[in-house]
Amino acid sequence: MSPSWRRGGCVALLVAAAACYDTRSTRVGVRVPTTGLDCVETMNRVFGEAGFSRVDQVRGPNLFYTPRVNPGLGLLWGVGVWMESASGFRDQSRCDFELQALSIDEGCGIQCDLTPQPGADYDRAVKDLAGRLSAAFGERRAPE
Repeated sequence: MSPSWRRGGCVALLVAAAACYDTRSTRVGVRVPTTGLDCVETMNRVFGEAGFSRVDQVRGPNLFYTPRVNPGLGLLWGVGVWMESASGFRDQSRCDFELQALSIDEGCGIQCDLTPQPGADYDRAVKDLAGRLSAAFGERRAPE
């Protein structure tokens, strides 16, 4: 087999493999039309009960939570939360937000822009957290 034939075969294999890998990350919306609960405090509690810790000063989402693990494991992902109204969302009687799994660039840390983290396990984690939030706010319907 000639080297150019092998290269062409390798390129075709890489293209086929990339076509099977979903690069999209699920973004789940949760809408709570009325509530007497504080949106951020409730979110902190729900994420905490699910084994996540809030990380402050992250670029991108309003809030960012990472799984609590042994720091030596080097976990480089978390869940970003975008609130519909970035200013004054603590005083509203409603809570509208979107969740998405995000990656942290190992060389840059949380000071760089976070990027969507695709994968079935991450999508399941985001959907599970959205369901927990809906339940915490007393919503009976599934998250959007």
